[in-house]
Amino acid sequence: TLSSEEEMRALAEIVANGLSDDGYGAEIDADDFAGKTILLDADMDFTGETWTPIGTQERPFAGTFDGQGHTISGLVIDCGKGENDPAYDAVGLFGYVCGTIKNVSLTGLSISAATNFVGGIAGCLMDHAVISGCTVKGSISGAVYEGDGDAYGAQMGGIAGTTENTCENVRIENCVSEASLNGETDAGGIIGRADGRYEQSVTLLNCTNRGEVNGGSYHVGGIAGSADGTAITGCLNEGAVTGTYDDTIQLGNRGVGGIVGNAIDEVGITDCRNSGNITAPRQEWVGGIAGRLHQGSSVNGCTNSGAIQGGDRTGGIVGYADAYVDGYEVAGCANTGSVSGADAVGGIVGHTSASEEENTNVRVTGCTNSGAVSGNSAVGGIVGDHSSDYAASDVHTAATVQGCVNTGTVPAGGGAIVGNNNEKEGKPGKVESCFWPQEQGGAVGTGAGSAGQPSDAVKNNSSYDGAGRLNTPVEVNGETKYDLAGALAGAVGGGSAANVPDALKVTV
Repeated sequence: TLSSEEEMRALAEIVANGLSDDGYGAEIDADDFAGKTILLDADMDFTGETWTPIGTQERPFAGTFDGQGHTISGLVIDCGKGENDPAYDAVGLFGYVCGTIKNVSLTGLSISAATNFVGGIAGCLMDHAVISGCTVKGSISGAVYEGDGDAYGAQMGGIAGTTENTCENVRIENCVSEASLNGETDAGGIIGRADGRYEQSVTLLNCTNRGEVNGGSYHVGGIAGSADGTAITGCLNEGAVTGTYDDTIQLGNRGVGGIVGNAIDEVGITDCRNSGNITAPRQEWVGGIAGRLHQGSSVNGCTNSGAIQGGDRTGGIVGYADAYVDGYEVAGCANTGSVSGADAVGGIVGHTSASEEENTNVRVTGCTNSGAVSGNSAVGGIVGDHSSDYAASDVHTAATVQGCVNTGTVPAGGGAIVGNNNEKEGKPGKVESCFWPQEQGGAVGTGAGSAGQPSDAVKNNSSYDGAGRLNTPVEVNGETKYDLAGALAGAVGGGSAANVPDALKVTV
């Protein structure tokens, strides 16, 4: 049980350097506290002296630290300052952790560190690390430092900086960050980079960020800057997220999102919400939920109400859905925020790519948009640039937009559902069973259903009037449908209006 600042500092010393035998001074093995529980027994005020993080890469903290609801105030970490040799590789209340940290709050936190991994609670999470029920308030900033002739920017988060590469069974749950972040790359309101690699062995559950996230040129998110092999469920971002353009970078300036900046491989984003404004007007891959959704990743049941401002490939939910050789899915999502960008701008997804694999799931389904959408080219109420071969050299499976509803405005030349429908090897993107108000004009803009494309690529789409009546009959299984709910039920396969998903219902 720890009751004073001195005892907290002693804990850091013991974990890092071990213990000495009483009276004899003989060194014994370092105590990582595995299998032991440390209780914080009082609130503490650390104002005045710089803090040394608990746990190093060689000797991470492996026990359980239970704050019991207590608060640590005035924690200050100031190291590196752009020097060639930062004082610590990972900084926070803890440095490296493979144990459990829970039920502790930090207030008045101040971290300024030019180092690799920076987080309010912990710098780096290793295998089996858990952070639960923690809160952080204060400011966290990272500077670029020079080492071995290269420049490095910290992976930075309000709760944790990063997870160790290809880690297993790491979890951050029920945590809240109200810290303001000023970082370079891989900056996130909860974690800078979550790296579970393919098996979704990292979990971010029911976490909330309310602080501003000011990131650098790429991978900036309200919850995670970047994620790989991670399940993100029930998370909420309320803070403004800003990406900063760097004209000295040849490849970069991309990946800014309300939940995740870059969802790399097998990332599942479920039941998450973003209400923070996303501002990255000169960057690409900008989205209300995910900037980029890469192979095997999905967004399900998520909503965005923040205003989205990006460059190329900007969307209300996802900026760039990138199948490559695998698939992706955006399903049951809703956007109500305004979306503005340059090329490939959509109310739900800015740019959907096709897949090089046959029968791959590459689709946007059951989504609704009511936000105003604007851009320079390929602008659509649901998808801007659809089923492009941008990342696919030999397309076998075209992407599908199905069962979506758009009531948001699009500019002249844009499409009420899809702005530009691409064709590769005779396979254009599919657009079917979607609906929009009659004042929005056609279902699709340039390209869709044009000469040389199969007539069944764009089908069963129609507009409805203010009373909810379809202006153009829709045929489903040979039967003409005029009622919007009935048409949706038949097209989606529910059989009756009662079975239409809520995301597809239109209230006039």
